[in-house]
Amino acid sequence: EEEGKTDFRTIAGYDTGEKYTSGDFIYQLPDGGDGAMVISYTGTSPEMVIPDTLDDHPVVAIGDQAFNFLGIETATLPDTVRTIGSMAFYQCANLKQVLIRDGVVSIGTCCFGGDPLLEEVTIPESVETVDDFAFLACASLKEVSFGSALKKIGASAFQMCATLSKVSLPETAEIGENAFTDCPADMEIVKQ
Repeated sequence: EEEGKTDFRTIAGYDTGEKYTSGDFIYQLPDGGDGAMVISYTGTSPEMVIPDTLDDHPVVAIGDQAFNFLGIETATLPDTVRTIGSMAFYQCANLKQVLIRDGVVSIGTCCFGGDPLLEEVTIPESVETVDDFAFLACASLKEVSFGSALKKIGASAFQMCATLSKVSLPETAEIGENAFTDCPADMEIVKQ
């Protein structure tokens, strides 16, 4: 009776089976994928640098909830990464700086939500979508700049970013509902 029954988590891509360890990272090889998806960091350094390969597999994705609640202060992603999953850096209380290299096309739901010290995020030209609540309540974030590839900023993406003073984005980008609610009244949106 249980045979042939498919687990929802597998369908949704949350659980792709076997986990592998390489250095300070745990990763999976999603079915049909073209590389490794990082799902956890076991290191102790507050400066997390994700390599571009793990056991000769290119790192192409950061999994959902991969680094949530970690005490890291900085994060550097390689240019092989294409997607950053939902809640990947959720409530990282000490996270101050993130360098996302060119290649990433999507930033997941609530990816950096609730990171109170996050001041600086380098967002590459390649980013096309920023999902709902992606930077919710990042109270220290001051300025964000998007490249010409940006198509959509999701609902409440920057809600409650209390010190956000300037956002640069393409004229054609779709801005979701409440994307900038509870941001400073004098926040400047520069469309280019």
